[in-house]
Amino acid sequence: MARPKSLAPVSPPPAPGPAKGNAPMPAPWSCRHHADGSSLEAYNESAGEWIAVARTVPGLHVDHVANAALIARAVNDLELDKKLIRELAAALEGCLHCGEHLTWEAEQEAHVVLTRARLAIE
Repeated sequence: MARPKSLAPVSPPPAPGPAKGNAPMPAPWSCRHHADGSSLEAYNESAGEWIAVARTVPGLHVDHVANAALIARAVNDLELDKKLIRELAAALEGCLHCGEHLTWEAEQEAHVVLTRARLAIE
């Protein structure tokens, strides 16, 4: 299906680079702003192109540009947060391997936090 002319990007954003390690590549979202609304686009890795996934429209007291930017930032930040949580969980696991220097309470708390971190990234 062809993209409506009003949603055609002037110049598409560059394709994201390859994923690092065994982590899945995040699908960054970007915004395209037009007079009649904003489109949110995500990079479809299998198709090798950006596709429109959502649209915001102007309304009474509604800034479609700000709404689109907020949504894109939330999606992109979620991927960054997951990466940070993975790194923190790995560091915490490393600390738990040195258990002889931790108090019982600290070790138990570390296990609880590590479990919560793993659940957050699933």
